Amino acid sequence: MQYVIDSLVIVKLITSVDERYKSNADLLLIQGEQLHVLELVKHEIGNVILKAKKQTLPNAKQALAFFYTIPFVFHAIDEISSVQIYRLAQKYHLTFYDASFVQLSHQLKLPFVTGDMKHHGKIKEITIIPISQYGQIQLDN
Repeated sequence: MQYVIDSLVIVKLITSVDERYKSNADLLLIQGEQLHVLELVKHEIGNVILKAKKQTLPNAKQALAFFYTIPFVFHAIDEISSVQIYRLAQKYHLTFYDASFVQLSHQLKLPFVTGDMKHHGKIKEITIIPISQYGQIQLDN
């Protein structure tokens, strides 16, 4: 199966510090799922490890090294997708950043696994799977 995942799910994959639902995120890798992400997560992951998780340099190096071993399929944002992202952000009162994951999921016609149901739970155009429920929900394909 293939999924779009957001930065919150990636953080659960690569760090072990106080990560709720880490085992659900790990299941994505164990099951060999193909994981689609936006190029911008490379910056976001660094910021989260540095600012939110306040990792030491050795722990950050370990998390970043693991991040780059995961065979993510990276996607860039272009002019056309930017306009679609903007529309989604306006429609659902999301940040451009949050809407970008929704747009990628919609474009690829893939389910979106997220750690942020507060913002993404109201989206109707795509299948949303909360990381808290990944592994419990069966999708028909």
